[in-house]
Amino acid sequence: MIADLRVQVAGYLYGRSPPDNDQVKEVRTIVMIPQVGNTRDVQLPQQLPQHEYLNGLEPLGVIHTISGNEPSYMTAQDVTQHARLMNEHPSWDKKTVTMTVSFTPGSVSLAAWALTHQGYKWGAENKDTSSDQPQGFSTSMGDK
Repeated sequence: MIADLRVQVAGYLYGRSPPDNDQVKEVRTIVMIPQVGNTRDVQLPQQLPQHEYLNGLEPLGVIHTISGNEPSYMTAQDVTQHARLMNEHPSWDKKTVTMTVSFTPGSVSLAAWALTHQGYKWGAENKDTSSDQPQGFSTSMGDK
């Protein structure tokens, strides 16, 4: 993953389950797509990548860096982005996650968030993408 300590950078996660355990997902690739990032969020295209290398792989979610400290909840921007991807692409189901990568002095922290049903409903309809706490947002819209 390419990273910047100030500007968020993201990619789509693709992978599959090993033959002996369908409860496990192995990340096989991170697809870097055209994006616009800043310190608060990263904007990704709603169209999913198409390439022969992705044949046989399933979308596992999004991974992106976070500037500053790791939040203790799934952010409104992440809830909205994930819900919209799920809403527009049947291959993005409730098993997909948003992963965050936080850089702290001397370490790197990873977190994975899945949308709750409430988060999906709110995020798919949310129009306020500029506020940190838009109307109707709750910090319980994602499960870690």
